[in-house]
Amino acid sequence: ARDPQKRVHDHNHGKTGARYTRSRRPVKLVYHEEHPSRSAASEREYQLKKLTRAKKLQFIELQG
Repeated sequence: ARDPQKRVHDHNHGKTGARYTRSRRPVKLVYHEEHPSRSAASEREYQLKKLTRAKKLQFIELQG
């Protein structure tokens, strides 16, 4: 997303959007990175999504 804070706001207050997210409100942003291009961001997202839940939680702890 170009504006992560706006996206979080939209997830929490929007009438439209993914049913998965709507049923798990409120959502909060726990981590974000900036990338020079959309393709670089997509590659990084793919890397993070492949991690197990335990590894993702560990990653978030290390960043905080």
